[in-house]
Amino acid sequence: AGLDLPPLPRIFQPDALLQAAVTRALRWPHQALDAAQARLAGVIADEIRASTPLPFALPQPRDRRLRRIAAALARSPDDLRSVEAWAAASGLSSRSLARRWQAETGMTLSQWRQRLRVLLSLPRLLAGEPVISVALSMGYDTPSS
Repeated sequence: AGLDLPPLPRIFQPDALLQAAVTRALRWPHQALDAAQARLAGVIADEIRASTPLPFALPQPRDRRLRRIAAALARSPDDLRSVEAWAAASGLSSRSLARRWQAETGMTLSQWRQRLRVLLSLPRLLAGEPVISVALSMGYDTPSS
């Protein structure tokens, strides 16, 4: 109320200030905000408004082996295998996998997986599914993650 947030959901990369502010806000009790909390909520809203939205599209790799990894992650976003494990499973060295993934998608495998999780989470969150259940199904240990 009164925070003037963007009208549509957006994906963005939060900076350290926003991450710290949200971490603190997540510990607040569920009651009316006091003056200090209201100021921090305003900072959070300012940071969200000032953020640069990232595209909702997720670039897909072209290489057949990388496409298999992307498909496996889309089916199981909670799969926490490392780059090394994915590389071994696909017959590539970890360096080669990391280099090819970056070249074909414009982001690291870790960044790509993070964006995938956000894209898969948004419809569920907008439908009212509890954050905790969505977060856990995506492989996060906590809702704040």
